[in-house]
Amino acid sequence: MAGSLGPRPPAINAPAWTRLLALAKSRSDVGIGDTIERLLNYIGGKAFKRLHHRYFGKQCGCNSRRYALNRRYPYR
Repeated sequence: MAGSLGPRPPAINAPAWTRLLALAKSRSDVGIGDTIERLLNYIGGKAFKRLHHRYFGKQCGCNSRRYALNRRYPYR
C-alpha cells in the first residue's frame, strides 16, 4: 500500500539532485522545496533570513522559491 509509506520521491525523469534530496524527505514534506527548507534550517536558514532582512530591508524570497519547487517537484 503506497499511501502508508509516505510521499513518493520525484519521478524517475526528474533531475538527479531532486532524487538525491528526496532521500531526506519527511512525511510532512509536500515536495522538494519543503525538504530543502527543512535541511537548510538545520544549518542556520532562519538566521540567514533575519540577517538578509536586516541588511537589505526585504525578505529573501525563500517562501516563493519553496512553493515553486514544491509545484515543480512534488512528492505525488
